[in-house]
Amino acid sequence: MAINFLQSTKLPDDVKLQFGDSTDFEIYHDATTNQNKITSLLGRQLLINSASVVINNAADTQNMIIATDGGAVSLYCAGSLKLATTSVGSTITGGLTTTASSSLAGANMSAGIAMGTNAITGMADPSSAQDAATKAYVDSQISGVPQGTV
Repeated sequence: MAINFLQSTKLPDDVKLQFGDSTDFEIYHDATTNQNKITSLLGRQLLINSASVVINNAADTQNMIIATDGGAVSLYCAGSLKLATTSVGSTITGGLTTTASSSLAGANMSAGIAMGTNAITGMADPSSAQDAATKAYVDSQISGVPQGTV
């Protein structure tokens, strides 16, 4: 059944547009919380199909999220790109802060690593000239060398 509106339609607060035989989906303004809500009910998935999805701030002056079919997903903070997926991984603009132990295997750092008062742990013994070494490894290599000789 098609409904054609010939002009704008205004619904009062808390009046819901409901869809589906079991009201599976609804759109409304909640006056109590002052929130605009799109709700998929009864455990249903909310699916958005589009070649691209753009979510901007309320003034429509800054991007928040851009997702492109077959391309990047970009996340912004205050209109500034912070994280973008690429064909080979992800790019982070700015710093990365973790609140728990994290594996950054394969990470390519383009700036220094600030550890604060934290230690780097779980290092293997070095095998190349540019590898980092643990204190235990260095101590074992210089044992027996007279002080001041190194």
